[in-house]
Amino acid sequence: MTRAILVYAKFYTTSVLFAHVVKFLLDHRASETQDVYCHLLFDDRRDRDLAQSLLDPARVTCHALYEHCHPWHEKSWSSERIRRWEKLYGTPHLKGYTASERILKGVPSGMHEPYVIHHIEYYENLLRDVQPVLFVAGPADALPAWVAIRVFQRNNIPILILSPSRFGRRCFLPEDPHEHLGIRRIYEEKVAKGLAPEDVRPVDELIQQYRDRRVKPADYWAVSKAIRPRVFPRPNRLFREIHAAFRTDRQYYDERLCEILGRAFKARLNGFCNWYLRSRTLRAIPSDRPFFFFPLQVEPEMALSTQGRGWTDQLALIRLISECLPIDRYLYVKEHPMMSSGVRTLAFYKAVLKLPCVRLVDQFLDSYAIVPQAEAVITLGSTTGWEALMFNRPVLLAGRAFYEEFREGVVPLNDIEQLPHLLREMRHRVVSDDAIRCFAAAVFTKAPNAFLGEPRLFPELAGEVLSSDNFERISTLILNKLNGLTACTENKAPAGAH
Repeated sequence: MTRAILVYAKFYTTSVLFAHVVKFLLDHRASETQDVYCHLLFDDRRDRDLAQSLLDPARVTCHALYEHCHPWHEKSWSSERIRRWEKLYGTPHLKGYTASERILKGVPSGMHEPYVIHHIEYYENLLRDVQPVLFVAGPADALPAWVAIRVFQRNNIPILILSPSRFGRRCFLPEDPHEHLGIRRIYEEKVAKGLAPEDVRPVDELIQQYRDRRVKPADYWAVSKAIRPRVFPRPNRLFREIHAAFRTDRQYYDERLCEILGRAFKARLNGFCNWYLRSRTLRAIPSDRPFFFFPLQVEPEMALSTQGRGWTDQLALIRLISECLPIDRYLYVKEHPMMSSGVRTLAFYKAVLKLPCVRLVDQFLDSYAIVPQAEAVITLGSTTGWEALMFNRPVLLAGRAFYEEFREGVVPLNDIEQLPHLLREMRHRVVSDDAIRCFAAAVFTKAPNAFLGEPRLFPELAGEVLSSDNFERISTLILNKLNGLTACTENKAPAGAH
């Protein structure tokens, strides 16, 4: 009996890597894949055409998402079907996908619902036609990927998500698009029994690399280059965007040219905003002032609506924290380096600066210059939270993140009424080295050696990403998942597709 695998490959994220991994899987692991047939789903036809020249059509079928899915076309569905889709795939409802999705910025609100439902309908049809025993995807960092993972998971198809990690040349294997790792039990066992000898070295090396600042902070690339949007994109980007608008599929899954240019104009021409912030932001962190640190997230960003657990208004959350701060504490707010002044409205920053005991920090200040001095980090799900744990700083987590299961160091913000008490306790909360080491060791169990990268964006990494060793490691992950499926799971009928 043939086993079908469906691999979702995103343009300029995982498309090149996954095409080569599938070829390696079928060519070099032939004895283990004799009964395997692969389907590769690309969100851009350019990648589909490149993959077809690389792969054997007798073993692989390449699909182009927007060849049959037309998300901007007007169409109506019965209220019964919409209710069923919302019940199956909602987060908890379908609007959760649209609230902060970049591709929908500037698009009339009447087109938001059809955009989501066109994708749901396409994936259900694909599920029915392909009947895969395994769905493989990269990180759920945009609406099409998020919806795809949700549809296949809710229809009882085993999934394998490969997501970049902050653990060097490793990837995470989350259990769902929320990047939930499911390691609480493993962590508790390591706390009870202690670290195994093979756990000690990689964990201690990782923690020391952070504390020695050898691991670059998550915002290092933008901070080091002081990235600011240009009035016009560079000529090659401009050509690519114009070409995409007419000749490729980027118009369906990426920001449109008018939005990119509009944002660039707004950021570069608002010199008054730059001047206003320059005179009111902290360039260095005072050593005599205890504070909590709140790093802002990029907007629009779908992670706010899908990962934020309802905390989608960052200004409202900052106001709430300000009102609940202990009388002797400050809240330092730092803009994300990719959100240059002028992109977010000046009114936003003015509102923040008016709040008592709240200060804006220069957005290009290295987060490692702030986190070790903070008493705690308050975040919606930023990687800065993980950096804080590496420096023994507790985290108040409003949204979701891969480190959310570390309850000794991470406190979830579930109840607004508890916020004053949580902030009071965060001042004295100590995250022990032993707890950090045990949790890091548990994370390593879901962070195998496999390097995800885009060789076209980062050519200096191409040799490492497209190496046989890397293909071998990713292929092994897929085969281990495939071979671990039970006959019951493989033959289980989909719950929602018909």
